[in-house]
Amino acid sequence: MADPQERLQTALADRYRLERELGRGGMATVYLAQDLRHDRPVAFKVLHPHLAATLGPERFHREIRLAARLQHPHILSVHDSGETAGFLWFTMPYVEGESLRERLTREHQLPVDEAVRLTREAALALDFAHRHGVIHRDVKPENILLVDGQALVADFGIGRALDSTVDDDRLTQTGMVVGTPAYMSPEQAAGERDLDGRTDIYSLGIVLYEMLAGEPPFTGPTMQAVAAKRLGGEVPSLRRLRPAAPERLERVVEKALAPLPADRFATPAQLAQALLEAPPATTVTTVITAERGRRRLSVPSWLALIIGILITASMGMLLWQRTHRPGEPSGTKMLAVLPFKNLGAPGDQYFADGLTEEITSRLAGVSNLGIISRTSADQYKNTSKTIKQIGQELGVGYVLEGSVRWEKSPDGSSRVRVTPQLIRVADDRHLWAERYDAVIAEVFQVQSSIADQVITAMGLALEEPDRRSLEERPTTNVEAYDFYLRGKDYYNRSYAREDFRTAIRMYERAIELDSGFARAYADMSQVYSALYWFFYDRTDAALEHAKAAASMAIRLRPDLPDGHIALGYYYYWGKLDYEAALREFDIARARQPNNGVLAFATAAVQRRQGRLKEAIETFSKAVELDPRSGVVRFNLGETYALARDYDRALRTLDEAIEIIPDWPVPYALKAQVLLASGASVADAKNVVKVGASAANFAKLASVMAGVSSVSDFVVTPAFLITEDQEYHGALEALSLPTFEDTIGYYQLKADLYRATGKTTLESAYLDSARVVLEAETRTQPNEASFHAQLGVAYGYLHRPVDAIREGEEAVRLLPVSKEAYRGANLVAALALIYTLAGRQAEAIERLEYLLTIPSSISGPLLRADPRWASLRANPRFQKLVAGN
Repeated sequence: MADPQERLQTALADRYRLERELGRGGMATVYLAQDLRHDRPVAFKVLHPHLAATLGPERFHREIRLAARLQHPHILSVHDSGETAGFLWFTMPYVEGESLRERLTREHQLPVDEAVRLTREAALALDFAHRHGVIHRDVKPENILLVDGQALVADFGIGRALDSTVDDDRLTQTGMVVGTPAYMSPEQAAGERDLDGRTDIYSLGIVLYEMLAGEPPFTGPTMQAVAAKRLGGEVPSLRRLRPAAPERLERVVEKALAPLPADRFATPAQLAQALLEAPPATTVTTVITAERGRRRLSVPSWLALIIGILITASMGMLLWQRTHRPGEPSGTKMLAVLPFKNLGAPGDQYFADGLTEEITSRLAGVSNLGIISRTSADQYKNTSKTIKQIGQELGVGYVLEGSVRWEKSPDGSSRVRVTPQLIRVADDRHLWAERYDAVIAEVFQVQSSIADQVITAMGLALEEPDRRSLEERPTTNVEAYDFYLRGKDYYNRSYAREDFRTAIRMYERAIELDSGFARAYADMSQVYSALYWFFYDRTDAALEHAKAAASMAIRLRPDLPDGHIALGYYYYWGKLDYEAALREFDIARARQPNNGVLAFATAAVQRRQGRLKEAIETFSKAVELDPRSGVVRFNLGETYALARDYDRALRTLDEAIEIIPDWPVPYALKAQVLLASGASVADAKNVVKVGASAANFAKLASVMAGVSSVSDFVVTPAFLITEDQEYHGALEALSLPTFEDTIGYYQLKADLYRATGKTTLESAYLDSARVVLEAETRTQPNEASFHAQLGVAYGYLHRPVDAIREGEEAVRLLPVSKEAYRGANLVAALALIYTLAGRQAEAIERLEYLLTIPSSISGPLLRADPRWASLRANPRFQKLVAGN
């Protein structure tokens, strides 16, 4: 007799293909399946037979249909459901990511700010569900997924369906209780059926407590023991287990966990608001200031990354997908160092990653060897691809791979085992392999030996400076080195503020243990510069720390490239002193000529100076060294577009899209480039439609609004969605939590209502943007982009005097002579402001100027973009667009 999966698969053969089991819990078994009708992967959940029999299909489908109507950015929605061969099942989107439970298992506790943010996101999801008549009843870390750094609450509907059998004793008779004991509210654990949304608030409070403390507040060997502690009422002190948690946050947790529902927050929205008002965690880093009690405007989670990419040469992104680049560049032997496998405890992954990066860095100092950047090599972690496939995709002739095991003894001693092997791609021949067993203090000698043996096996000659680079010992203190690797791990994780802050704390501990640790100073300097650049700490103090740390690194080790790279970033990100930045990068390049990250940073600075020919050459070098980075290819495509080489721009953007098909940014730029090149609006709209499908419409819309809000693409084609009837309903449904980029959200909504003639709503959203921007220009008066955005808002609000004042101030603060890249966009913003004010001569004069310099402006784009419509009857404008 066929097993249940086979029977189910046979019955579903025309609709779904069950590929493998992902897991099973107390209510259902989950499979990864392929939705054959829609050609998409889904999570296919099958209720356990005894639950299906108890529940019955009618009630199950009624409640699942209700859950399926929940469409919210932080809810994992239901796709489909059915009864097949006696099984009750439903499907949800299959998302790449992990559950909060997996994250907690790995890390025990989460950073305070991140725990608060994830709880707020889950609370907003629950509030939306409650307002639509759905209570979750089983909120726990297993049912909160982490996708792109955001919380998604899953499994709405199951608990409700099971718990709605009020006219049926069978659940009680089977001993079945809906929910998970450690997370149940007292009333739910007592078996009460008339539950309201406050039971979910209690459960979410438990989850928040666990994220902060590392364990739930009430534990015990049995459900009864847990219930007894819970009903006792007193929540174990959170700050005793997590001293960094602010006292006000502890009060919020205690209120969420009140034994009586009447004493809790009335709604999850109230909980979310209380968390927003709670102060951030205190840190040991004195220069990181507390937030000002307002929503950050331009750097939310994944959108911070997108905006950072668009306005900077931001580094490092773990990417994957399918592009082929066969052959090795002539004249230079190319090597990829693949991520060494961690054979030790999961928590030691950072050590294996750090060792891989250290070997890569040593080899990058060899002048006649090309090393593929970490961001491209990291995509092959745990890959099933062959060495030949990897070599073809990366364009290398040699691959170094290996494994690492860090063994720690109870007496405090530890050893490391490293087993590297060098393989020639052409014939899959192992040129060299070795096994190193050493005490942890000898790890630097192991790294040097591996690098030296690789050079020898590849038949390369070493100059004396190269040999000194290979033999470097960054510190004599192994514990300091461990903190240093942890700092690198946090800095490379994401663009999240808390990861930056944690990285600094790790570097500070390394320096406390070894005050002569030059590389720790250099890396810490770069993080301080990043905090400033990404608007996390826009203070002079942050820049002073960045410069002091970089200067100390250079003082300790003037021959070390890291200190000069860090000082280059200080000048680049902190001071906009591009000549000084390039001087430091040139010093570093003399020691590491094949450093892909350094090539990327140099190209970005050259582009800001308006030196597009040089920037294109340097970005092309970065592509060679980082061939699997969609970010690098995107920046090369953008630079081609600024140079008005639209054919190359479109080809390069297509390559970026092929590498990262679900990244929205290249689609938005490709649509703009098509318009700039003279393609039809219909062609540009088709690109947007593809992007909306591949990258998610909400994210694409957020990009179109967000990049405009930082005045980076003043001519961003947002009108392609705001004026398209197909998207009107979706745009109206988008909410601020979807964006978090407040200005971009208000601007996009205003664009929508302007396009549909709803002037009252347009004015309301513009006025909201005005209020936020006025506050920004007061607190950060030297930020040119805020003045430009405020000027545009004033222009649409029919305040021409104020609009022109702000637009002219933006150009004064950051003229093209100071920065060609953003300066040109600010001139375009001023041209738009003059257009809105009816001062056509001044507007056309700015547009004429923009057509003589590298910029996003072109004649065809001016003809297509409705924002310039009022100029079209002007003969001077007609002549302008006809000749370009």
